[in-house]
Amino acid sequence: MRIANGDPTALRVIAEQSWDVIPGAEPMADFAARVKQGLEIVLAATEPGQVAVVVAHGGVIGEACRQATGSEPFAFVINDNCAITRLVRFSHGRWLLRSFNDTSHLAPPSAHDGGSFMGRAAGQAADARRRAEPR
Repeated sequence: MRIANGDPTALRVIAEQSWDVIPGAEPMADFAARVKQGLEIVLAATEPGQVAVVVAHGGVIGEACRQATGSEPFAFVINDNCAITRLVRFSHGRWLLRSFNDTSHLAPPSAHDGGSFMGRAAGQAADARRRAEPR
């Protein structure tokens, strides 16, 4: 909601790709370390060849995908509720992002939905940045 309403802090979060912009927010490095620790706990409890299921907030999913791919901080921050993301960790430690934000198991969105709220908001923030750039 804050992004859609043009909240300056929310727009800075998207523009700078950093949760640190929010007053009192957990530092990005701490959040990344916490997500990595959580993934390691799940991996330690999962035998080779087995599948583990983790139900998590979109921010955690995005950070896990960022770590697996080495991408930009917010490359995977926009994901839909109830979507499925598949990460594979090979025995030698390499990660594979097999799928991201898969909603094929859900009913198709109606024509008036216009995609996910976060996707629309991020697009609006990007449009606002482009308009603000000097020409």
